[in-house]
Amino acid sequence: GNQLELQRNNLKSGIYFYKISDGGNAINSGKIVVN
Repeated sequence: GNQLELQRNNLKSGIYFYKISDGGNAINSGKIVVN
């Protein structure tokens, strides 16, 4: 399947919501918890 790698860099701890789109079509969305 598809794989996404996220660099944390300076993200603070918390819950982040994301949406991945291809042009105007939403492909996936969800949340990431950063500890």
